[in-house]
Amino acid sequence: IISLSVLIPLFVSRAGIPLPIPALHVAIIIALLEIFLLGIYLGHIAGISWIRSGLQTLLVALLTIALIYLFTGL
Repeated sequence: IISLSVLIPLFVSRAGIPLPIPALHVAIIIALLEIFLLGIYLGHIAGISWIRSGLQTLLVALLTIALIYLFTGL
């Protein structure tokens, strides 16, 4: 269900409703926010700093994106 929130901007754009920024950019922002929130949750469960855990999780996601772009040549 949470993953559907990433697709909502794309559906909204496809329906013809204008967005202030491109739908793909909104979807990426939502996905990164959800990854950060997942890191916060994991930090809370593990009993460590929630902000550090959130940032670490976000960093891993950004590094993964960078590696995908590097190796696929996009």
